Amino acid sequence: MVKSLLLAAFAALGAAAVAWGLWLELSGESESYENIADFRKSKARARRGLRWVFWGVVAEMLLGFAVATWDGWEISQAKLAIAQNDPQNANITDIAAFAVFCVKGRSFDSDLPHWGSPWVAQMLLCKNDLSSSSFDVLIAEHFSTSVDMMGDDRLYKIRFHAENLSEAQGSKTPVKALDAVNLLRIDVKFLTNSSEIVNGAVWLVANNNIHKQFQILPKTDTNPAFGHPGVPYTVVATNVP
Repeated sequence: MVKSLLLAAFAALGAAAVAWGLWLELSGESESYENIADFRKSKARARRGLRWVFWGVVAEMLLGFAVATWDGWEISQAKLAIAQNDPQNANITDIAAFAVFCVKGRSFDSDLPHWGSPWVAQMLLCKNDLSSSSFDVLIAEHFSTSVDMMGDDRLYKIRFHAENLSEAQGSKTPVKALDAVNLLRIDVKFLTNSSEIVNGAVWLVANNNIHKQFQILPKTDTNPAFGHPGVPYTVVATNVP
């Protein structure tokens, strides 16, 4: 409101200066003069009128420049505020993942007993290479199971969390950086190398908001080098467009 009143006042002053100058200029023009003194007086009035017009136009130009600059600054501040308030630009303060997948067979007898470190599964957030990740490893200490009552499958549910957040280590990672994650590598300790993955899904959650969903494709890993105590079974999830 104050801005509008100030701009209106300055614009009115500039317009008044131009109008006053034009009036002086016009009043200084005449087809005849009483004497030389009258002639000089009229010409002096006309010159004053020209000066009023000139400075009035300059004032209006400066006002226009000031308005454009002010509006540009306000627009830039508004864009900055929008960007700062965008959840995608916020730093990751909490990250988790929920994985659910089906394995062929209703019996859990073939599952391996727990071995090694406390975690039962870990997840790597990868761009396009399953062997590397620029994000913290997500781990899970527990998992739950159930049986598919409509089929011949057993169900595993795992919740992953970050053991060490990047921000706590001093770096700043925005939520939108997760857009580059296309693959998830999930290493689980409880499946043998003969386990057959039927299907599944993973939801990646950042700052308590679901950010991306991934699909677990069918897989059977019969490589004897994996899926035994010492080497976990690897499940791969791909980005859902």
